[in-house]
Amino acid sequence: MALPLVKDTVVRAATDYLIDNPPVSHHLLNEFSDYFRKQWIDRVPVKYWNLGPIHLRCNNSMEGYNNRLQHRFGAHPKLWSFIHFLKGEEAIIMMRTAQIQSGNYRQKAMPFSFVRCCCTYNDIRKTIIEDLQRNTPKFTGANRQDVIKWLKNINNKFQTAGVPDAKRFDFISQLLDKGALDWFYDNKSKLNHSWSEFIERFKSTFDSPNRARLAMHKTHSYTQSPQQDIRGFCSEMRKLFLEADLDMSSTMKLELLLR
Repeated sequence: MALPLVKDTVVRAATDYLIDNPPVSHHLLNEFSDYFRKQWIDRVPVKYWNLGPIHLRCNNSMEGYNNRLQHRFGAHPKLWSFIHFLKGEEAIIMMRTAQIQSGNYRQKAMPFSFVRCCCTYNDIRKTIIEDLQRNTPKFTGANRQDVIKWLKNINNKFQTAGVPDAKRFDFISQLLDKGALDWFYDNKSKLNHSWSEFIERFKSTFDSPNRARLAMHKTHSYTQSPQQDIRGFCSEMRKLFLEADLDMSSTMKLELLLR
C-alpha cells in the first residue's frame, strides 16, 4: 500500500531487480512475484499508480482525500449508497478537470484541500437538490403513478446529494400533492422524523394492491432475451422476486430461475 508514495525511480529499480532475479526459496513467492509483475507492471504500468514524480505533499493530500471519503461513506456503506457516493466523486473530478482545461482552476499548495473539495461538493449538492425540486414529478397518490419507482428516484438523489434523513422531511412536502400531501401532513407527527418509517408507511399506503400479483405472474412468464446476458436476467428476476413476495423461499426462487 505504501508503494504509490515511494519515489518512482526506486520502484522501477526494485521491480526490474525482481524480474531479473525471481525468488526461488518458495513456490508461493514465485507465484506472488508473477502476479505482481503481470498485474502491477504489465497490465497496469507503474506510471498509473505511482505518485513519485508528482510535486505535491503526497501523504497529506492523499490522507485528506481518504478522510473525506471515509467521512462521507461511513464505516459500512450499503452497496447502492457506495455507488451513488462514487458517482458524486466522479462528478467532482470531472468538474475540476473541466476547470483546469478551461484555465479557470486556481491551483493551491494542496490541490485536493478539504475546503476546496467541500466547496465543489456543496455546488454539486445544490445542483442535485434544485434538479430534484424542479424536475421531479409530484406524487399525488393517483393509481397511474408507480410509488416504488418514485421513491427510488428521490431516494437516490437524496443519497447522491448527501442529504441526512432528518433533512429529507424538509424537502418531501414540496414533492407531494393532493391526497399524498394530505396523508403526509396527517401522519408527519407519527413518523418521528424517521425516513425509513416514512418509506415503509408511504409504500404500504400508496402501492398498488395488484403489484404483487402481477409481479408473481411475470416471474413465471419472464424469459431471457437473446441480447440479455445471464447477469441481466438474474438481476431482473431478483427485482420481480422482491415485488412478488419479500418472504419468497430460496427453493421457489431457484425453481423460477431454472424453469
